[in-house]
Amino acid sequence: MRKVLIALVLFNAITALGGGLGLIFGWIDTSELDVQPKLLSNAILPGFLLATIVGGSSLAAGIALIRHKNYAFTLAFISSLILQTWIITEMYLVAQFSWIQIVYLVIGFIIMVLSAHSIIKHLDKQISDS
Repeated sequence: MRKVLIALVLFNAITALGGGLGLIFGWIDTSELDVQPKLLSNAILPGFLLATIVGGSSLAAGIALIRHKNYAFTLAFISSLILQTWIITEMYLVAQFSWIQIVYLVIGFIIMVLSAHSIIKHLDKQISDS
């Protein structure tokens, strides 16, 4: 289960970092998107947020999971909430639907469930050891 979680958070980190850089440097064409409000028509801020907040939180979770840190599952859980909030906000602000949004919502949900399960399992173990 840990390996699946690592794979998912690192996949999310890589794609969010790539997407963020793509928005910042104009490698992703956003000219046909009907973005609301119009102040977000410049893709630099959303790209920066995607790369740093979404990608950074997933990268931090992935590194913590690989290093077996005590807080790794909590970071993974938080990164899943950030991912899902990003996608839901994107669906609201960008007046176009894409199947990839559903894929990322599912990935976020799987990360959330796996990390929550691990957190609960760890807490149960601590309680039983007491």
